[in-house]
Amino acid sequence: MDQTHRRLFALLGATDADIGLRRMLRRVRDTGFVPFEPEYALEAFYHLLGQGRLRPGARLLDLGAGTGNIVAVAAVAGLNADGIEIDKGLVYRARRKIKTLRSQGLLPAEVSTHVVWGNYLPQEYFTAHRKGESIASRYEDRPLPPRWRTHHGGDPYGTLGAEPSSFDSFFCYAWQQQVPSVCEFFSRYARPDAVLLCAAWDLPERHEEMLRKLGLEYTIDPYLDGERWRAEGSVRRLPIYEFRKTPQPNV
Repeated sequence: MDQTHRRLFALLGATDADIGLRRMLRRVRDTGFVPFEPEYALEAFYHLLGQGRLRPGARLLDLGAGTGNIVAVAAVAGLNADGIEIDKGLVYRARRKIKTLRSQGLLPAEVSTHVVWGNYLPQEYFTAHRKGESIASRYEDRPLPPRWRTHHGGDPYGTLGAEPSSFDSFFCYAWQQQVPSVCEFFSRYARPDAVLLCAAWDLPERHEEMLRKLGLEYTIDPYLDGERWRAEGSVRRLPIYEFRKTPQPNV
């Protein structure tokens, strides 16, 4: 880890450690916000870029941006990173964090970063969910938290000036019950060559059937399967699943 990365992680830790944020997180627990280790995320981005599975300068969308850590480290890795977050307080924190990082010269000048308020699931997704037309709803272990089940206003894609199909890649640090809706979002709205990086606990076997119905397939890079960290005696880290749309045969 070089000096720049040390400064980056120290600043990220400092901005996420204040009392006001801890109080806020207790109030927004039902949003599904869970902090994610920025060191692990940056290592993952560098690894995937080195393997050619992410393209330098590609556009990434963080689904549920929280305090902006993923947006920040994706930008450091050379990706144009945007994030959507449902809680306005966290959006404010993320924007302030990004501004501070830029003022400290820790983000590359050539990449863009935005964190906007809203729900990354489009309004029409909730309509399909209510009508029973959602495949994911049949595989949720329990109902989504209340703030995920309805569209809470805002127009995040309008604010970003982009549709989901504008992005090359997506990232989500998902709770177990969130995985089905994230996968269906990707299946419905991402373009054919996009990739979804989802950090989540081991997928239940029954999700294999759901993924077939959604036309998705996944891989786990051995470097990012979480087991290496256990072998080294550290706390196990979540595996990062790499979802893509199943190629369709030429007709």
